[in-house]
Amino acid sequence: MKNLITYLLFLLLSVATVSAQPSGVQPAFRAGERLTLKVSYRAKLIPNTEVATVVMSVADTTLNDKPHYVIYGNGRTLPSWRWFYNLDDTYRSYVDTTTFRPILATSRIRENGYRAWSRFEYDWGKGNCVSLKQRRQDPVIERHIPIAGESYDGVSLFYDLRTIDPATLVENEEHTLALLLSDTVRYINYRFLGRENKRVRGVGTFRTLKFTCQLATSTGESFEDGSEFFIWISDDRNKIPIFFESPIRVGSVRAYISSYEGLRYPLESKVD
Repeated sequence: MKNLITYLLFLLLSVATVSAQPSGVQPAFRAGERLTLKVSYRAKLIPNTEVATVVMSVADTTLNDKPHYVIYGNGRTLPSWRWFYNLDDTYRSYVDTTTFRPILATSRIRENGYRAWSRFEYDWGKGNCVSLKQRRQDPVIERHIPIAGESYDGVSLFYDLRTIDPATLVENEEHTLALLLSDTVRYINYRFLGRENKRVRGVGTFRTLKFTCQLATSTGESFEDGSEFFIWISDDRNKIPIFFESPIRVGSVRAYISSYEGLRYPLESKVD
């Protein structure tokens, strides 16, 4: 289960929508929004079992004397599983409220005895991102990553892309997203599969947009090169993640919406 929530959070946030938001367009989110998802794991001899939660929220803040959104993401194993795998991963991204481009992103990783932190400092004028990373008391590693377009960290990418015109989606048409992950750019290939009603136990049924995605490269972590995973997002103006499913090396992982508050728009996709 190493890096399970780390990958889930990045993948979930980065592929939930697929069309960049023009500058000046009102975003699909606002300060005060909070989304909570439950994460479950299933293997051959293990029934579908809830093991963790992922929480995402948005608040107003000021950075360099300018208004920004600060976007928070946290993955945490449930108390009943912490004896087996104690995970508490936290991500923050500071996004310009005018351009919706990230200025700063940080992460703090705590997984059993593993400790690490990272920091992305964006310079869009120079097309460069400074990546700082440290594991425990090791020396800080600094790298400079060329960036262009929407080469964002996972949290920023998700919130920048949440506005999408469904009329522009073409079934089975392939596209690629660029995701800043650790100290490199990873690529995710995706296709829109169409619309589907998706039921979430205990929450209700939603009209959704369904996508299939594949990692284009692999670094030997939980998600294998070429593994296909699926995501369903609400077919309304909010474009929130409803359901996520992916195979891993042993078994499969799912995430599904369990609560939401502070949405900018009514959740018109919920049908019961």
